[in-house]
Amino acid sequence: MPRRNGESMSSRRIGAFGLATVTREKIVLKSDHIADLDRRQHAVEDEIAKALSDLNDRMLHLKHELEKVCDKAAADKRHHNYQNRLS
Repeated sequence: MPRRNGESMSSRRIGAFGLATVTREKIVLKSDHIADLDRRQHAVEDEIAKALSDLNDRMLHLKHELEKVCDKAAADKRHHNYQNRLS
């Protein structure tokens, strides 16, 4: 493609009517920007996964604690009822 005034060798017309001029440098910058955004997105996804895992661990711990307390309360009630029948 022949060069035009003010157009570098790395410029290229795109589109059916050549309405936009994109330099290779701009393409590289956009590619770097896209890669950076992609890395940042994956970092946030990893952070969310870790937070969810931590919350699930906390929830399971609380669930087990609640089961222990409920089991002990039920055992105490049975023991109390048994003692009352003996009296």
